[in-house]
Amino acid sequence: MHGQPVEYFTDELRSVDLRRFRGKLGESGLTTLWEMLALLVALRIWFRHLAAEPAVMVRADSLGALRVALKLSSPDPRINAIVRELALDTSASTHQFKLFQHIPGFSNCLLDCLSRLTAPAVSYTHLTLPTKR
Repeated sequence: MHGQPVEYFTDELRSVDLRRFRGKLGESGLTTLWEMLALLVALRIWFRHLAAEPAVMVRADSLGALRVALKLSSPDPRINAIVRELALDTSASTHQFKLFQHIPGFSNCLLDCLSRLTAPAVSYTHLTLPTKR
C-alpha cells in the first residue's frame, strides 16, 4: 500500500525452468529473463486483486526488464516467449501497463533480500516480511 509491499510470493528456478529456457543457475546474463518470468507469475497471482485498477505500475530495479515490459519486445527469443504470455494475459483483461518505475538497487534492500531467499549460504530470516502468497 502507498508504495510499500504488502504481500510477496517466492519460488525457485527448477530444472524444468532451466531446460525450458536453456539456462543455468547463477548465469548472470539471464537476469532479465528470470525477472520477466517473475513479473508474469506475479501478475497471474495478483490480477484478480487489480480488478478495479485500469493501469498497473511495474516497479523494478532491473532497467532491462522495465524496457522489455514497456516495449513488449526483446532481441532474445526466450524473453519474447514470456512477453507473448504477458501480452496475451493483458489483452484478455482490462489491465494495461502504463506506469513504470525504476527502483535503484541501493534503495531496494527488502526486495533484494526476498529475491535471494533460496540462495545458498545466506540467511535473510531476520527480516520482517509482508504476508506471503
